[in-house]
Amino acid sequence: MSAYFATQALINFAARVSYLANGLRVVAHREPKTPIAAVYVAYHAGSRDELPGKHGLAHLVEHLMFCGSEHSRQNYFLPLEEIGAASVNANATDDYTAYFQAVPIAALDYALWMEAERMSCMSAALDQSTLDRQRAVVCNELRQRAAEPYGGIASLIREQAYAPEHPYAHHPYGEIEALEQITLYDVRRWCDEFHRPANATIVIAGDINSEQAIDRVSYYFESIPMAPWSTPQRADAAAGPSAHAPVEYHQPNISGRIYRVWNAPRYGADQHAALELACELLAGGEASRLFTAMVLERQIASEVAIDLQARELGSQIVLHVTAAPGIGTETVRSALDDAVKRFSAQIPTKDELEAACVRVTARFVRDTERLCGPRSRSDAMAVAVLAADDPNSAGARVESMRSITPSELAETVAQVFDRPALTIEAGPQTV
Repeated sequence: MSAYFATQALINFAARVSYLANGLRVVAHREPKTPIAAVYVAYHAGSRDELPGKHGLAHLVEHLMFCGSEHSRQNYFLPLEEIGAASVNANATDDYTAYFQAVPIAALDYALWMEAERMSCMSAALDQSTLDRQRAVVCNELRQRAAEPYGGIASLIREQAYAPEHPYAHHPYGEIEALEQITLYDVRRWCDEFHRPANATIVIAGDINSEQAIDRVSYYFESIPMAPWSTPQRADAAAGPSAHAPVEYHQPNISGRIYRVWNAPRYGADQHAALELACELLAGGEASRLFTAMVLERQIASEVAIDLQARELGSQIVLHVTAAPGIGTETVRSALDDAVKRFSAQIPTKDELEAACVRVTARFVRDTERLCGPRSRSDAMAVAVLAADDPNSAGARVESMRSITPSELAETVAQVFDRPALTIEAGPQTV
């Protein structure tokens, strides 16, 4: 069966959506301005699906998916580079794992064959030496990330902001101790359970004929057997962290920095568009309230940044403020407390709201001009399908910000920013 999604919104990624008999969902989007085809395959399985003691399995499988399959034993990158592919990469997240490449239109069939091959036949090519080699690569990545400035913060936030049994209590990167325990059986079990047509979405975007693109996907994928699959669970936002003293984080040669973390409603929740707008108002660049107050006016901070990490089982807002030279973290923390309280109490003006909406919209349009890669159009469409079963819901969410009133935004701010938050004080290692 087939459905056509289109809205009256200005940000409209009109797409043809079809389901193959084995459950595979296919999204075809024509963009004649770009003479390529972006091929984006998302499996609805991420680090939240890992069993206890197996943290990092999704990340490790992502690496192994580039190591050949039963009928194509060579490295996945090599043949794609030979046909002129670009942006060949993958990304393992909490909720899904995505594999993507941009290929010349004439090479679309080859790219689809390669994706079908590793969906159905990757496990057959696995051996212990390949697993050990990629495990070493992933563990080395983790060590490099940990050595970067503030490199341990992301995992510390997960540990402190979620209960130990929560699916998001560990980072998708994984843990070295757990990675060292992963076996070939674990990898094959993961592929057998999750790398199935009914658990996958394929987005084809570019200078294509949508119906022909769907036909080509059907040709290469329809023979992959159907397997039982249940829809992943959904949940409300996880309870916020309990109010307690700030958690300390020390590392050599870093500047003082305050992190403030709120657990927030899941991606696709009614409040999500307003929440995105609120984050932009609070700390989204040089026009934001925090940048104005702490960097420009008081000059106690050198940097302000905020990240709304949208996830299916509950999002997170991660805000950080870096102290200016000579300024202590206690001064920054006190000023941040006051600024957040004022933000919650003060309803934004209509002009302030409109300016923030313009910035968010411009950023989304700029990102989705690209057809392939992280935060690209194919990425936005795939994530929207996984979360809302509508490839255009990402654009519709951004468009909906135009109708949010100052009082509606203030209500959302109070619901989220007045809740207990996790505070982390980061600073240089002390002897």
